[in-house]
Amino acid sequence: WKFDAALRRPRDIPLLALAALAGMGVNAVLGGLWVAWLRGMDGAAALPMIQLWWLSDALGVVLLAPVLLALGSTAALRERPWEFAAWAVLTLALGGVVFFADLQVDHYRLELPYLAIPPAVWAALRFGLPGAALGCALTAGLALASLAYRTGPFLQSGRPAELVEVTAYITTVAFACWIARSLLRSREESEAQVRAAHENAELTAQGSTDGFWDWDLTTDAGRFPERWLRQLGYDERDYAREGLRAFFATLVHPDDRAEWTRRL
Repeated sequence: WKFDAALRRPRDIPLLALAALAGMGVNAVLGGLWVAWLRGMDGAAALPMIQLWWLSDALGVVLLAPVLLALGSTAALRERPWEFAAWAVLTLALGGVVFFADLQVDHYRLELPYLAIPPAVWAALRFGLPGAALGCALTAGLALASLAYRTGPFLQSGRPAELVEVTAYITTVAFACWIARSLLRSREESEAQVRAAHENAELTAQGSTDGFWDWDLTTDAGRFPERWLRQLGYDERDYAREGLRAFFATLVHPDDRAEWTRRL
């Protein structure tokens, strides 16, 4: 499927999720049926076990596979060590409040798990692949730890409901991180392509005797190959002082200048 292990494109996120769901689905079905056969369970009794096995393993792949893929690309972390340290402290502090503190207003407990998503997205945008991987893994780890300690916003009356809810939450965090990161990467690649095309045009203009120019009527800004201007006997200083409108007006015959200005 031409999967990019650096997760640079938005399409790589659902590919990773589909691979995790498919691969761990096979693992859970085969392993669950084997355990059910050993225990003498029927298929209906084994279904909840298979479902839990499947969701847990798939979630583990989605969270931990990017961490492994990011081990060789930590340049963004080394470039911003203080910002990364500030992010880690903020994430842990906010996670402690969101997942472990008992916040109440008028005897109603505040459920604030989605406040932990913005720091995770921050890591994805600022620290590249390792930031996105660590942001997802740390947020998910705090959510699972709160559930293991029988506290936090995902605590329900039954274990299956808890696991489904926390799985949905962690999936939301992961997709938010990876989509933000891949969209930023796509924009950076588009900007790099535009810069490369502009540099190629500049090199072509410098090596050619042809003349072309570009004039933005809204800003009165223009671009001219310097070599072409020199061939015509002009210099950038001839129009830089007053703008292109004023410069072009000097090239029009005095009898036509008023009409030219009006039409322009």
